[in-house]
This record gives sequence, C-alpha cells and structure tokens, in this order.
Amino acid sequence: MSKTKKQHYVPQFLLRNWSKEETKINVYQLDNDKTINNVPIKGQAQEHYLYGEDQQIENLFGSLETETATVIKKILLEDLSLSMEEKRCIYHFIAVQNIRTPSTITMLDDNATVMARNLLKLSNKFKEKEDLIDKTDVKVNNKPIWQLMMYLQSVPALFDLKLILLKANTQNMFMIGQNPVVVLNPYLIEKKWPESKKGLGMKGVFIVFPISPMYSICLYDKSVYSLTEKSKIISLSDDEIDICNKFQFLTTNNCIYYNEWFEKFRLFNLETEPYRKKEKVFIQNFQNIENKRDVLSVMSSLDFPLEPKFKFLGIKQYAYFLQLNKQSVTRQEAIKSLEWAKEYYKSFPGMENIIK
Repeated sequence: MSKTKKQHYVPQFLLRNWSKEETKINVYQLDNDKTINNVPIKGQAQEHYLYGEDQQIENLFGSLETETATVIKKILLEDLSLSMEEKRCIYHFIAVQNIRTPSTITMLDDNATVMARNLLKLSNKFKEKEDLIDKTDVKVNNKPIWQLMMYLQSVPALFDLKLILLKANTQNMFMIGQNPVVVLNPYLIEKKWPESKKGLGMKGVFIVFPISPMYSICLYDKSVYSLTEKSKIISLSDDEIDICNKFQFLTTNNCIYYNEWFEKFRLFNLETEPYRKKEKVFIQNFQNIENKRDVLSVMSSLDFPLEPKFKFLGIKQYAYFLQLNKQSVTRQEAIKSLEWAKEYYKSFPGMENIIK
C-alpha cells in the first residue's frame, strides 16, 4: 500500500464546500495581502508526513473524516435530527480538528520549553544560571503521538455541550482558515476572568466551526447560556458573521479560504495582524482540590479587542452572579466525562497511561 505523503490538517472534503470547481479553491494569503483563485485543494492545508510516515494516525484521522463527511452533508441540509452515533462523530471530529494543525505542534514545543525552564529554576543546582535557562529550548519527540493524546484527553470535555447550526442568512458568508475550530468564552469575558479562557472544560465554552460558506457548527455550554430563539438553526446578522470571520483571521497561520471575495477581508487582515500568532505559554501555580501544590502550563494570547457577542446567546442569571475560582471555573460535566473516558480507555491495551 502506498504511503500518503501529503497529510492534510484541514480535510479536503471540508475545503471542497468552499470550492466552485470541486477540486480548486480561492486563497487569500495574509502575509503578502494576495488573492489567488482556483488553487488545487490537494495542495492546501497540508504538510509532508505531518502525522508520521507509519500512516497509523493519518489512517485513524482519515477514517474519522470519511464518517464525518456523511454527517456534515446531512447537517448542510439543515437536518439536525442526529443520532447519538452521529453526534459522537461530530464531537470527535471537532476535537481532532482542534489539535491536528501545525500550530498545535508549535504549542507542544513551547509548552515543553516553559515547563523545563520552570523545573530548572526550581532546582537548587541552577540558581546562578537563570540567564542560560531562559535561553534553553526543548523540542518534543514523536509529536503525532502527543497530538493523539491531546485528542483523547480533550474529546470528553465536549460531550455535554449543546450543538446548534449558525446560518449566514444574508449576502455575507463564512470563510475558513487553517485553524478553523475557534474556541471562545463570552461568559468568562463578561465575568472579567483574569486568566486563560481557552480551556475546553471551562464554564462558558463556546465553539464555532465553519463547515461551508452558509453554515457553521456551534457547540455551547448549556449550563451557562440560554438561547433567545427556540430553533436549533440560528440566522446571523452581517455583524455576527463578521465576528466569526475575524476570529478565523485571528487563528489562521497565513491563509484564508473563501467562496466569494469581500473587500472588507483586507480590513480584517489589518485589524487582526498585530494579534495573530502571538500565543504564549506561561506557568501557573495553584492549590488543587487535595490542597497540594500543582504546576499548570497555560496558553494565553494577546486579547483581540473584539467581544464575541451574539444576539441569540444569553447568560443565565445564576451563572452571571456565580463567584468563580480555579475550581468552580471548570464544568463538573466535563470532569465526569473525563472520569468516564478513563474507565472506557482502560479496556484498550496500553491506553490507561494516556488518559490521566
């Protein structure tokens, strides 16, 4: 069997939804402010052997893509009568898509570097060498396995989230970037939570994932938010679509893929450029539930001056007045799902050491 050399981190079946010719797509390159039309999809959002040459993880992701493509076709027909298996498929696919991009690989190295520097500084042996420690970089070996571990650890945090469909019911359209799963948290922004707001297991998580120029899947924390509309299909205003698109600009590496060109894309590029690719990892010390000292690495970024406010989304009264701390900011449903996942994965040889 031949090996797949070009391994896509945004699946081709998804990019085809923005294509007018099935095999080609329009690209806006942000770094040089250049549009290129009718570029072959097979050459986009891919790297050689991104998931390793042994093909095992590539085949795993590929089988999930095949399954998910059928479910997304159903959703694009505005059919949200999904079975439990179809919902499971979508949640797994979003979890995979969230960790499979090159930016995740960069984050793994940054995470390892920050943790290593912190441990070295805590050691009495290196007290007089902090200047050298700050110049020390660490690279993670076997990154595909680490990405697999991140996927297995993160997917249980999605199971309690509610799924709805956002619709571009205007002339405005959704576009898609190279890191299309956007994790937001309007609740923690409203509460002025001073620390990281990007955890999938945190209260108020709100995920937007475009699947075509007309539709985006949205997952939200139903324990914090209530919808102002009863429908599971929400039509967005032009301004709300612009908010979704600006976050695609903010999280992408360099390319935006679009169906129709809008001149305001150039403005989006200028607005987001100072904040793009500015994520940093830092160390946070805290007391855990057992009152023991824990060290946690946290990913943060420069706060983009745009609040993700949507008319259809309201914060429940109890949640609005809830006093948050490092323990209460985590969703109990996510903790329960992770505990369930730990037990489930024990049935697979060697997997009990991956979910911890």
